[in-house]
Amino acid sequence: MKVLQKFSLFIFIFLLSVSSSHAMDLKIKLTRVKAPYVFHAQSATYIKDGNEDIFFIDDSPTLKISLRGKKIFLGKNSFFLPVTLYASENRFYINGKGYRGRLYINPVDGGYNFLNVLDIEDYLKGVVTKEMPANWPLEAIKAQSIIARTYAIYKATRSEDKGFDLYDSTLDQVYYGIEGESDTGLMAVRATKDMILLHNGKIIKSFYHSTSGGRTELPEMVWGEKYPYLTSITCNFDRASPAFYWEYKISKRNLENLLRKAGYPGRNLKRIKTLRYTPSGRNKMMRVMYQNRSYVDIPGTDFRQIVGNGKLKSTLFHVVSRADSIFFNGRGSGHGVGLCQWGARGMAEKGKTYQQIIKKYYKNIEINKISYVHGEAMSDFIEKEIDDNTFKQKKSKNDKGDILSSFIEKADEQDLNEESERGKIPLKDIVK
Repeated sequence: MKVLQKFSLFIFIFLLSVSSSHAMDLKIKLTRVKAPYVFHAQSATYIKDGNEDIFFIDDSPTLKISLRGKKIFLGKNSFFLPVTLYASENRFYINGKGYRGRLYINPVDGGYNFLNVLDIEDYLKGVVTKEMPANWPLEAIKAQSIIARTYAIYKATRSEDKGFDLYDSTLDQVYYGIEGESDTGLMAVRATKDMILLHNGKIIKSFYHSTSGGRTELPEMVWGEKYPYLTSITCNFDRASPAFYWEYKISKRNLENLLRKAGYPGRNLKRIKTLRYTPSGRNKMMRVMYQNRSYVDIPGTDFRQIVGNGKLKSTLFHVVSRADSIFFNGRGSGHGVGLCQWGARGMAEKGKTYQQIIKKYYKNIEINKISYVHGEAMSDFIEKEIDDNTFKQKKSKNDKGDILSSFIEKADEQDLNEESERGKIPLKDIVK
């Protein structure tokens, strides 16, 4: 493979400085990507391998990916892991699903992580209307955008040990890449660009949930940690939620089996009662009693997980024991902490702004803009200091002009945005 000329080396370094000056890259673990793996791009594609060498792959390639040990096989070619696959149009497809940014693959614990590395604003485009329906009022979706951005930055600045920043699932925020994007989601993300939530000048942990059931929960009742900006408040705006009221019935035998799998081996379940409630009325401690007069006490959040979060939609429920079954009558959906999404919808429908929505659920916070300038967030695709021999390719000289033109367009856009960076808060000032 032929070495790129210094002119092209300059282009790659120039791209780094343009793309990272006003951006924060996130590494998202793609949990839904399963073998067999097929990578596709609709533009010129490059790979950086584990030796830090960069190769040109092809224009608009479709590649079957095989992984063995510390190597990746793309057709007849093999490369040492970890690798980054980068398409010049800044989007790729893996197993038919489209994503912005680039694909990073690395070996871990006998398997492989598939990570989507992309700008935080591009990430949010694939999150916002997977977490909140696209046909909801725009002000509610704007609030969701700011909260999701805040949550992502909070987690990303505390994720060094994992090797990635966020899961693409409910373990963090639901992210579906390009498939998850919508017109209203794009509008909300653009309208709130760089906006985050601060308390006393520091970024907050912006929890949110589906439906409060009339009152939000204190975080210390769920995770044992207090946050001064998260309190328990009355929410009168979420009654339209289909989960505002719910019911669930389970046989005693099935519940015994679930408890046994969770490490509670009692038999002949008799009844269940609530020992203690949280200040918001949720179940803090449950007692499971058996026919032989033995019993076991289980925290309400653990009990909900044992039965199933989809079955017991929240811990805000009343329990009734019958001859062969246990009945649950409940309200709300989710852990109950922070923003109530259905409450946000109800407020927006009554003409409330995204600022009013946010400040109802998070106390004594500021909505401010974050700045990623001066190297606060850097792309890990191409290193700044690299010698000519690192770059290898097969591309013709005629393509260089088009590549340079696209980079110059990005530089012009950066210049236009330079003025808007003034007055924003640097990332390094808010994360500790």
